[in-house]
Amino acid sequence: MLHRLLPLVYRPDRGLDFLKDATHEDLVVMANLLMNDKGKKRLAEWLSKEPEFVSNQDDLTKCWQLIAAEFQRFGADSIASALRGGEGTTYRDMLQAVCSRLKVKCCPSEAFARVEKRLLAKVFEQAVGKMTSDERSELAARLRETTKLAEFNPANAAPGPLLGAIQIAVQMGGFAAYQINMIIVNHVAKALLGHGLKLATNAALNRGLSIVAGPAGWVVTALMTFQLFTGPAYRVVIPVTLYVATLRMKLKPKTKTRPAAKKAKSKRNT
Repeated sequence: MLHRLLPLVYRPDRGLDFLKDATHEDLVVMANLLMNDKGKKRLAEWLSKEPEFVSNQDDLTKCWQLIAAEFQRFGADSIASALRGGEGTTYRDMLQAVCSRLKVKCCPSEAFARVEKRLLAKVFEQAVGKMTSDERSELAARLRETTKLAEFNPANAAPGPLLGAIQIAVQMGGFAAYQINMIIVNHVAKALLGHGLKLATNAALNRGLSIVAGPAGWVVTALMTFQLFTGPAYRVVIPVTLYVATLRMKLKPKTKTRPAAKKAKSKRNT
């Protein structure tokens, strides 16, 4: 824990630099995931002790690098971080570790958005597979209500069609994909941390997050077997990685469409 005694230092990171475009509300959620566990401050967190973070509670965009640095340190080896003067590991390393933990393919040179999309899809696939038919119908209805997409049909909510509709929405990108994946992050956070997300500025999305909770929800406790999340670092790194992946869909939607367009072009040329 030696690195925890050192000030937070952001390590330049292509995987996290996009957070400079995040809103205050986006960063509030990320900071809460990093600092809090079951309603209490984490013993290992350092963010709340940073004067710059404390003085910018009304506008966290001014200290986004501190929030990103806290995330980098949670994923870092303590000794290696201390030797780097407090710098943590890179987002690429954390993403690869999470994918390995959840058995998701992750190539070191792949675009972040492509790997993240597979990671989120894997969590959705496992969740939908554990739901009853009534739960799938309810989820389809709530996703239609939240995203306004007709592809979500409560009358045809078998696993295949439901997952297909989710994939279509995610491929479309934009706010619909963000909304869908925030539901994943919310339930992972609830299963691991004892609380869901608090999205102060989006009442419609908050309804979508809360409506599919409880007995008629995802059976997340069964899905997120805690054997996958042993160790305090994974209890932080996994939900925050899923949240970062979702934020990238919201803030940089173009990163999802380029690979598909390139692939389609290569097919036409063959």
